[in-house]
Amino acid sequence: MEVTFSHLYKHSGFHVSISPNGKYVANVADTRLVIRDHSQQLVVMHVYETNQAIDWCQWSPNSQYVATLNKNKGVANVWSINDTSWKVTLSDRRFGMEHAWWAPDSCAMLIPSRYELQLTVWLFKRKETRTLDNPKYATQGCCASPDGKYITVLQIKDAKDHLLILDATSFRLLVEFDLDTADATHVSWSPDSQFIVTFDNSIQYKVLVYDLRGQLVWTYSAYEEGLGMKSLAWYGHWLALGSYDGKVRMIHSGSWSLSATFHHPASIKDVTSSAVYEEYVLPNQIKRSLETYVDYRQVSRRPLQLPILRPEYHQPNPKIGIGHCSFSCQGNFLATVNDAMPNVVWIWDLEQGTKSAISHLHPVNQIAWNPAQTVLAIVSGEDHLYFIYPGASDDWIAHPIRLAPGQVSIRQVHWSPDGKHLLALDPKLYCFASVFGMKHK
Repeated sequence: MEVTFSHLYKHSGFHVSISPNGKYVANVADTRLVIRDHSQQLVVMHVYETNQAIDWCQWSPNSQYVATLNKNKGVANVWSINDTSWKVTLSDRRFGMEHAWWAPDSCAMLIPSRYELQLTVWLFKRKETRTLDNPKYATQGCCASPDGKYITVLQIKDAKDHLLILDATSFRLLVEFDLDTADATHVSWSPDSQFIVTFDNSIQYKVLVYDLRGQLVWTYSAYEEGLGMKSLAWYGHWLALGSYDGKVRMIHSGSWSLSATFHHPASIKDVTSSAVYEEYVLPNQIKRSLETYVDYRQVSRRPLQLPILRPEYHQPNPKIGIGHCSFSCQGNFLATVNDAMPNVVWIWDLEQGTKSAISHLHPVNQIAWNPAQTVLAIVSGEDHLYFIYPGASDDWIAHPIRLAPGQVSIRQVHWSPDGKHLLALDPKLYCFASVFGMKHK
């Protein structure tokens, strides 16, 4: 495996993103929006100046526009990539702006106000605005279906959760229905755009699935007492539910039944139950000849105790439960992180029915599957990126890469749509890693 890095570039507020078509890179630098060609040189194509600091930006789905927000002053701008003289602005100083979502056709935006007072539908090409009252959340609760036909909006009315299904082009209300929830905190679509899943807040475990008519298809509660849902992932017919009890429950949407439960034990006693890999510091004589000072080794001793945190239950949002679960690009692997064991990434082989634990020296900040091949990028520690991918047999190859020592402290990573490049960000700088030469099984 070989990884090459671009030069380092400045950014503000982690606002750097690759366009959906993979051709451009947008980054914010204070009051400027910089557009670069996504090539090896990252040549600057356009620089857009604003009168306010930019604290949110996002590409349109068709990669032809970039939207920016200044939340404090309530100003939204949409910039054209092809016509630098074209710009449209929406200002709302009365209610302010907190977030935004693009419509799937890239012709409109949905902008929630501060304090969840209203949701503005800004059809900027038609120079029209419409409003929806009482969106439940300012930064979540609104999402487009994968096929681009519908948009759901979570709304609260008379102290009751409601869900609106809108036509994604005309924004005509198609369906409105009550949710059988006490306090819904999540809404997302199934991959085939036929179902909508929602779950209650963490006080109770309750998952509900509705069809496009607003009919309740399935409801599930794994237990009655204790904190409930924490994360969710969906691929094909598989729905993975991560909860505060440290387990992932696999649901098959064909029968809407529980197919498997994945445990995350702190102590591994059986050699055959799990493959365990651990990061370690290389001896001095090896360090000098390599670009990294750490490596991985497979651990066979049993019983094996994995590093675990003592939960602080008197604090809000205690570090327990499955904080992350996500499927690989082909859906044959599931990666999970139990927040009570923040140094460990678990990978579940859904075809073979096996699991592997990968333990790091430092807590894991983020994991991200490559969208085109079975490669998992892991952010842990200060100056390393870790790439995990299947080897020639049933083992895993773990490849640590050290970035510019003393110059960057990686906090976030994002893959390009084609999976050939990885965007790596520290609090002030970013670069691209080009990854190639991996041999898969």
